[in-house]
Amino acid sequence: MKIRLEVDDQANEPEITIRANSPQVANALATAFQNATPQYQQIALRQRGQNYQIALQDILFFEAADHQVMAHTADQVFNTRQRLYELADELPADFQRVSKSAILNRQQIFSLTRDCLKTKNSGII
Repeated sequence: MKIRLEVDDQANEPEITIRANSPQVANALATAFQNATPQYQQIALRQRGQNYQIALQDILFFEAADHQVMAHTADQVFNTRQRLYELADELPADFQRVSKSAILNRQQIFSLTRDCLKTKNSGII
């Protein structure tokens, strides 16, 4: 496998081009890169009628309640139109579905009990 790196100070975000001799190899490499670099991934969310692009690394957990899915960060709550099962299929490996109504970001969680969620940076939820 060859790896070629280019530094472009005009680039808005990192870009990866994969060339492979089969779709299976290309998909496997793309999946590996996506799972290895969640800090560059963002998700479109809404809050009070405004659209936002939020970095996945900032999301503590997703929660489904009252027919809506909410994304919780350390200090804000956003909504998404995606269903929880859709998010579970699309999110990188750092996110784990822990119940019918919740997906946790394992990189952000310090400890979890039935009644309490402790995050690494923002305390108790």
